[in-house]
Amino acid sequence: MSSRAWLPFLVALSLTCGAGSSGAAEEGGPARAPAGRNVQVTITIGDVEEGAGVVVRKYRMLARDGAPRARMLMGWRTPIPTARAAADGSADAPVTTYVYQNVGLTAQVETRVLEGGHIALDGVIELSAVRAILPGLEVPANMPIIGTFQQELSVVLDAGKPLRVAEVPDPEGGTLYLELTASVLD
Repeated sequence: MSSRAWLPFLVALSLTCGAGSSGAAEEGGPARAPAGRNVQVTITIGDVEEGAGVVVRKYRMLARDGAPRARMLMGWRTPIPTARAAADGSADAPVTTYVYQNVGLTAQVETRVLEGGHIALDGVIELSAVRAILPGLEVPANMPIIGTFQQELSVVLDAGKPLRVAEVPDPEGGTLYLELTASVLD
């Protein structure tokens, strides 16, 4: 098995962290199942085409029930050049420096397993990608345009059943959607 085949497993393993809570129901809140179990969260990004959804990317991460937010960053650090002009009257050439932007998927998710086969998810999911330059938008040469979709969420899912939490128009055409599925792993 190649070392790349182990990468998703190692990423998921590194995200399994923290100790579970006592499992007692919070005052006035829903009853909780025993804490500390692993929850697999599947994040699906798709494109709606003529009423049907076409999966563009699917990401999976592990989080421990009741632990602090699990974090995942899957993508690239993209350099964005910035130029600093020389002082007036100076013969020095302009200096180019770089600012780096995360491009890909960033997820921060906290899970709570509830009674009755439900899983609560709280967190933030951000998807960003280098985009085409839109007509009428003037950008310096070689400057990337990065589009970002960010969803802050607090939802309750039926274990194992997908829930579409957002649908947004894509400036380049079509409609993007964000769908979540969570399952308790034994």
